[in-house]
Amino acid sequence: RTIAERLGLPTLPHRFECIDVSHTWGKETVAAIVAFRDGEPDRKHYRSFHIRSVSGGDDYGAMREALTRRFRRGKAHEAGWELPDLLVVDGGRGQLGIAQAVLAELELSHLPVAALAKEKPNALGAELVDRVYMPGRLNPVEVRSAMSALGILSQARDEAHRVSNALRI
Repeated sequence: RTIAERLGLPTLPHRFECIDVSHTWGKETVAAIVAFRDGEPDRKHYRSFHIRSVSGGDDYGAMREALTRRFRRGKAHEAGWELPDLLVVDGGRGQLGIAQAVLAELELSHLPVAALAKEKPNALGAELVDRVYMPGRLNPVEVRSAMSALGILSQARDEAHRVSNALRI
């Protein structure tokens, strides 16, 4: 099954972006947005943001700032800032809510958004799986394998982690 089928999207997302926020003990907060086109990294459309409006490890505030800056440019049709077919945020329901709020404020609510969370091991040592949270969907969609249709989202999240951590060095 395709990403569109698994997530209930109206069309297959040929181009998607994934955002990750990173900081060093609440300082030097940065955000990285990586882009994928047809399942491959699209490095010329990677974007990085040094967060200016928040500090102290406010991941929600940092995500709000980065997404606002990124999508204002996309909405204005600035060259090189075209809108993706899907936005993926690193995190769970809270990050999903922030992304939805930013898109609504910018009148871009039509843009599909998902949150990808890496689950922590439970006391029984159960197998870890990523979970994709979607607006209006009660239960998350599990990503059981990197080889599955949704595995590309995990790869994008890992790439966003790599890029955001490299920004702080």
